[in-house]
Amino acid sequence: MTAKYYAWSGINTSSGAQAILLNNFQTLSINRGRNWQIDPFSPSTATLVFRGALTFAIGQWILVTDAKTTTGVFDDPSGLTVFLGTVKDTRIQYGMVSNLDYTTVVLEQVFARWGRRQFTNRVIAQANSMSQISTLATAIGFNTFTFTNGTGRSIMSGQTYSGNGVDLINQIQQTEMGHVADGDYYTLTPVGGSFETTAVPRVEMFPRNYSQTTTRTFADDSTAAGIRYEKIEFTSAAQQYFTEATINPLALASQTSGSGFYNLTQDSLDYTTSQALSHAQYLVAKYNSTTPVPISITATYSQQNTATRQDQFDLLVVQQVGRVVTIIFRGNTYLCVVEGVEVAADVSDVTVTLSLSAFDNNNYLILNDAVFGTLGTSGTYPGNKLGF
Repeated sequence: MTAKYYAWSGINTSSGAQAILLNNFQTLSINRGRNWQIDPFSPSTATLVFRGALTFAIGQWILVTDAKTTTGVFDDPSGLTVFLGTVKDTRIQYGMVSNLDYTTVVLEQVFARWGRRQFTNRVIAQANSMSQISTLATAIGFNTFTFTNGTGRSIMSGQTYSGNGVDLINQIQQTEMGHVADGDYYTLTPVGGSFETTAVPRVEMFPRNYSQTTTRTFADDSTAAGIRYEKIEFTSAAQQYFTEATINPLALASQTSGSGFYNLTQDSLDYTTSQALSHAQYLVAKYNSTTPVPISITATYSQQNTATRQDQFDLLVVQQVGRVVTIIFRGNTYLCVVEGVEVAADVSDVTVTLSLSAFDNNNYLILNDAVFGTLGTSGTYPGNKLGF
């Protein structure tokens, strides 16, 4: 198998500066999202290793694509944009001779800009989760790369906030039980050999239970478009098993639901104790199950034996956090929400591992249940989804 991905050095403006193909690109690893549903979200990162001693500036844009153009400069937007990020860190390892030198570059995507923003006594008004993020992003000039979907299902307390921007987003999304998809949904246009974004690199915010649309299908049967997977892992691990949940809403009394020795305690921005109690009830209903569920699935490009499967695998590399995938496994079908994505690639193969949460632990209807038994209670969304 020949090298699958190519790295380009340049800037994402129309100033005419050329994006030049970086030679001797050896390995690529990408991390998006998180492993467990109770983990916070972090900026997406990519680590690139090159042969030779190369110099990169902090903040410099680097693009990774799956297609090499014939001119040596970026002039073909038809290839898949695997990763577009700015240089966070660079390290050079010198060998005894120059052909033993290696350069490691770490890239970060745009959610990192929230992490580099420190707030001091910032007044944030009470609002639904997505509205609160959108209003803040507009006020600080981050609205050009921060996209929200809908207004959100839970109402966030107003507060005067001091601290890190990523920590604030995680507070809101932990309360909302939503997702953060970093660096997705942008396209590129060649401009004078440079890569100009026609839709800016962006971090996208989702409320809970936002989408039921399946983005990828894995299969161990004859499904034509089913991606062939290497392994699938099921678990009923303690990392996501809780029989009691305690919510500590900002400036309000703590609320607890359930009982037992497996307790989950979370801070939140729930604006009332009633919403905080519903939040705690939702967590117990979500996590109080010992049924083994899929938590990860791994696939490699070399195992995709048809052009259709290879095309689907290529899209799997840029799989968005928060979307739903279908797994057909030994006669059973599982729907899972993607919590995180790991990519490992070299000149021989590409491996993708998805961290998952079971779809029925995210969105389902139980008749007459206090938490899952009411439709359409928190705004209008496609499919009339559930809310607490």
